Amino acid sequence: LAELLVGGIYTVGKAFANIVDLVLDPRRIEPRIAGILVADGSRRTDLMTVLREVCSPADEATRKRGLNAFIGECLRFRPVSPALFRACTSDTEVEQKLVTVLVCTLVQAANMDPRKFNAPHDFRLDREPGPYLHFGPAGGPHRCLGEHIAMAELRSWAEDNRGRFT
Repeated sequence: LAELLVGGIYTVGKAFANIVDLVLDPRRIEPRIAGILVADGSRRTDLMTVLREVCSPADEATRKRGLNAFIGECLRFRPVSPALFRACTSDTEVEQKLVTVLVCTLVQAANMDPRKFNAPHDFRLDREPGPYLHFGPAGGPHRCLGEHIAMAELRSWAEDNRGRFT
């Protein structure tokens, strides 16, 4: 319950802020992108146009897939947590001393890994959602329990605000 509350307030709030930041000033995406690859293979020059197009299909399943892809790509470029720290499940010995090992995952760097993302510096709506790390590794023990709630909130916000940032 605590994780859902934290995720529902802090994480989703930060995700909203990061998405709005990109929509209002997509030049902040590093490295600079020449255009945004949309589902039909063509390119658009700004995220607001893409958001409007993603929200336009009458078919709810198509709109949901498009919004999930839009949100996933925004958070890939601007993750809520650029780095995550975890304690390993067992201690290890270093120079004859038992130590607890911490692991740091550099989420922002991993989101640009060409081994996981084809053309990682492109904002694309045709990616599979599997490699995204903004809710933790898929199938991993640290996957966010509130992922589905967060995505529903983010989709609802995006649909409600698609025309307000012109």
